[in-house]
Amino acid sequence: EHGDGRHYNCRIGGRDMNKRLYHIGIIGTLALALAACSRTESVLPSAAEDYIRFGLPGMSVDVEAKSALVGDALPDSSSFGVLGYCLSQIAPDKSELNESSATKNWDDKKELCRPHLFYGKEVTYNGGACTYKNPEKWREDANSKYTFFAYYPYEQFTVMTAASALGTPTVTFSMPFEDSNINQELEGDVPDAMVAMAKDAVRGTDGMVELEFHHLLVGMNFTVNNYSADEQNGEGGKELVIHSLKLQGTFNKSLVVRYNEGWEYPGDTYSGTYVLLGDEEGDDVTVEPSVSVENVGGRTLFFVFGESTTGGLGHLGQDMKLLIDYTFDGVRNMNYVNDNIPFNSTPVRGTIYTMQLNFVGDSFVLNMVTDSNQWGDGSNTDITFE
Repeated sequence: EHGDGRHYNCRIGGRDMNKRLYHIGIIGTLALALAACSRTESVLPSAAEDYIRFGLPGMSVDVEAKSALVGDALPDSSSFGVLGYCLSQIAPDKSELNESSATKNWDDKKELCRPHLFYGKEVTYNGGACTYKNPEKWREDANSKYTFFAYYPYEQFTVMTAASALGTPTVTFSMPFEDSNINQELEGDVPDAMVAMAKDAVRGTDGMVELEFHHLLVGMNFTVNNYSADEQNGEGGKELVIHSLKLQGTFNKSLVVRYNEGWEYPGDTYSGTYVLLGDEEGDDVTVEPSVSVENVGGRTLFFVFGESTTGGLGHLGQDMKLLIDYTFDGVRNMNYVNDNIPFNSTPVRGTIYTMQLNFVGDSFVLNMVTDSNQWGDGSNTDITFE
């Protein structure tokens, strides 16, 4: 539907297509042959590469999809946002676009650039392809240089930069929780927040823009190890049953991303209780001697990394406590509280850690380690877009 209320329909392989919703394929050299357009006033060009298209979003590493983690592809029907730049304006107080700036590098023109191509454009991933409304053409000059900033998921980010603002944009990710009571259960999965940047991109042979997303949050899994058996003699051991497992505290809520120019932490928080295992009888997890149970509760918790004066887990929030209800060797402990969760190093963005609940002999020991098989063991954590 055009601005004047008219509808432009094209037929592709016998199917009608709304001109305003342009299909963006992920196959590199695919050219869509558009034929039999129902209007002669305006016709899409025959080559798909004439339009800016977004390929299958790449992840910084491969991960196993569980809970809200993104694997090697975005979930169907999910969306990411894009800000797009090419031309700078003539002067700070003159908004007319400077055609001669098209071939300049981003760093040479960014101070006069505004997102004139895409401003918070929603791009939807579905069935191995990306689509967005009102497709934008590449410039005829193949040497023109574009810069794209992207963020996922679309709904959890706010674009802080005005459409008329010049320079590197700013977006803010916010956790989907409101200020709450410390005892209130924090339900629902936190999305695997990511950002991407394609700097000084040029039109390729297929018209495709490739975006590699990088993880923003810190993840945490929970594993229970029953080391109560005499491993040397292979004897003894005590059965362990975890009835409930909860993490309680006040956590960082937001993260401001200035892409290649740094990070900010607004300092806003939310409070509540993450429930890994509930209090229902069916939630019990039995751990036999010499057995480990990984990913207890089947949920990875995500946290915003922030500034801290205490170090360690203080970068994720404050007043964190681990609440455990368990039976060990037939003895029930319903009120175990650990408010001194050990973590000597600084958590790193894009890294998943495992909280190990180790029952050794008659002792209960906590430990925190880095998962090496998810999110690349922190190798993509200090996100730079060079």
